[in-house]
Amino acid sequence: MKIRLLGAVEAHERDRNIRLPSESTRALLALLAWRPNTFLPDERAAQEIWGCDQPLHPTGALYTCANRLRGVIAEPGQSPRRSIVSRRRGGYQLLVDPHDVDLHRSRRLLVQAGQAVHRDDDVEALELYDTACALWSGIPLSDLSTEWAARARVALEREWLSARTSRLAALLRLNRQGEAIPELFDLADGNPLDERIAAMLMLSLHRDGRQRDALRCYARIRAALVEELGDEPGAELRLLHTRMISRDHGLVRTGGPRTAGRAQGAGVFSHLPMV
Repeated sequence: MKIRLLGAVEAHERDRNIRLPSESTRALLALLAWRPNTFLPDERAAQEIWGCDQPLHPTGALYTCANRLRGVIAEPGQSPRRSIVSRRRGGYQLLVDPHDVDLHRSRRLLVQAGQAVHRDDDVEALELYDTACALWSGIPLSDLSTEWAARARVALEREWLSARTSRLAALLRLNRQGEAIPELFDLADGNPLDERIAAMLMLSLHRDGRQRDALRCYARIRAALVEELGDEPGAELRLLHTRMISRDHGLVRTGGPRTAGRAQGAGVFSHLPMV
């Protein structure tokens, strides 16, 4: 069975799209899939699913919810006792391979991508980042309105931003800034105080021959930081700006794809917050 959390909560069994009948059923599946093979106590499950609006008999309502979930995910003729939604005294757990949950599959791929970066193999890293990012489909847990889902979405949005920026940094190290620029503009619009994103956008524009646009980007984030936080950009971003003004040739990558060992011109990344 494949379970999706990075979008609407869904479950798929081979070619069968499993219809989850209610939000409480979807919420229980999401809670269990969030930490597969880990015991989830009844009290915590009820609190995360219903919050302050608890049913009259929370444990009984949770039992009914779990039975409904078992019923819709069971294969024809399968006994409830063999369900992957396992009942233990005082709680439940989901007996699945974490790789079958898109969230955990994405996290594993991102770890592998980071290891490839550490080996200076950005070609492999980019392939892994692409595969991980392709698992994300819209807003995570988008069909859940619980407080737990809202908190989880905040954490997942941070993970999503980190994955996207790490992927874009790999594109820059591969000298493929033209592919990165449109997405970096989009990220900069949504995160106007993020110096890491601004640094990558500035560097991409500079390498693409758009020095004036790169300097405008610096002026924009500097103005936003001063207005919102009353502070100047950090030392790394100021140094990048200074090197651009002085037309430092070290900012232009002259080497080919980084597949083993660092290409020429990689020194600029030693002081940027992207690596």
